[in-house]
Amino acid sequence: MLDHRAWFVVGGIGTLLTIATVVAILLRKTVTDESKRRTIENLYDRTLSWWAMVAMLIVALSLGQWAVVVLFGLVSFRALREMVTLTHTRRGDHRTLFYAFFIVTPLQYVLIATHWYGMFVVMIPVWGFLWLAIRSAISGDIKRYQERASRVFWALMICVYCLSHAPALLLLDSPIVEGHQANLLVFMLVVV
Repeated sequence: MLDHRAWFVVGGIGTLLTIATVVAILLRKTVTDESKRRTIENLYDRTLSWWAMVAMLIVALSLGQWAVVVLFGLVSFRALREMVTLTHTRRGDHRTLFYAFFIVTPLQYVLIATHWYGMFVVMIPVWGFLWLAIRSAISGDIKRYQERASRVFWALMICVYCLSHAPALLLLDSPIVEGHQANLLVFMLVVV
């Protein structure tokens, strides 16, 4: 999926990560102050995390569009999980959260993978919001309903809908980007 220009960018990222890893290793060996050591360990751990992220992206891009969609679907699922754990939810929200995690999120990515653009762009902001609002209301728990519902909705918008546009770049059908959609994805990720 990647052409020589994208591999050049990936090589540059690999070079930067190599330099960062070497610096982190050298700092780990030389720093003795405990507070600075924790900072260095954090740097080292983050560098290793970046290696893992870059490797997963390269593998997904090498395997094709479906692998990229699955990778971003898993990232969305994890991001949604993290965001929901930071917000206050009540027992009445559990069924709504189930639908958000196990129906809406996978459906969003299936729509991308099957190139159903018209449904992909409206599924969460229209149908997802309507269904989840109804589902929340059916639970019968009306205490701070709007606040709780908006937290779930915005978590879906940020962690699933917005993030799902990254693999959707692979769907672009334009003579300008013909055959270079993966380059757009790599470029967007580097810029971000």
